[in-house]
Amino acid sequence: MREIKFRAWDEEDGCMLDSGNLSEFMLCELQEDGYAYMQYTGLKDKNGKEIYEGDVVKDDAVSDGVYSVAFRKGAWCIETDHWTHSNYMYGRTGLHVIGNIYENPELIN
Repeated sequence: MREIKFRAWDEEDGCMLDSGNLSEFMLCELQEDGYAYMQYTGLKDKNGKEIYEGDVVKDDAVSDGVYSVAFRKGAWCIETDHWTHSNYMYGRTGLHVIGNIYENPELIN
């Protein structure tokens, strides 16, 4: 069974609300402007860290392999400004989270 979890970027306060401090009630209440919601992909990186939509991941197998995680056309994918791959994340052992698109936008330039 897939675990359904979310986190949210609070645009006003500039902080991340993770699954530990983001209750189901809060998810319903926060359905307004000022928050960006990110769902857990169900995958973990090579260090055991959960991978969420909006994370920036590095692929050890590719020298310049830095990607953002997104949900496109019904599938989790990794992407750059010029490239999207929906099955690339599954079965990869060298991916690790190095930040996210809200707190570390410079990582995906």
